[in-house]
Amino acid sequence: MSPIFSIDGWSDEGCHVSKRKSDYTECSCNHLTHFAVLFDYTAETEKDEKILTILTYVGLILSLIGIILTLASYALLTDVHQPLSQVRLSLIASLGLGQIMFLAGINATQDKIKERLNRKFNAVFPATN
Repeated sequence: MSPIFSIDGWSDEGCHVSKRKSDYTECSCNHLTHFAVLFDYTAETEKDEKILTILTYVGLILSLIGIILTLASYALLTDVHQPLSQVRLSLIASLGLGQIMFLAGINATQDKIKERLNRKFNAVFPATN
């Protein structure tokens, strides 16, 4: 039996297209694996971009509220001096901090970060002529 993925790409062994429409393709396979269709998102409109941005912020804020409620209830309702409780609280806090960092840097572009890093690097290691 040949592998599903090889150097040449994905194998279609055991699969066939069962339905093809303009907006989707349905395949049937005789084995279990994950197949994904990649989409080109360059055709997004300003309206789509705005909706995606709003959904991102709403999702992150709701997630942060859930993390804060979980952290508070876990801290109040369990014995926080136990090692397992401390590990769980640390994991919850790190998830929250990760999301806060993502929220804080969501609009940062790579060029701005690269500029700041270059300035800091040049300040620490000045070029000698």
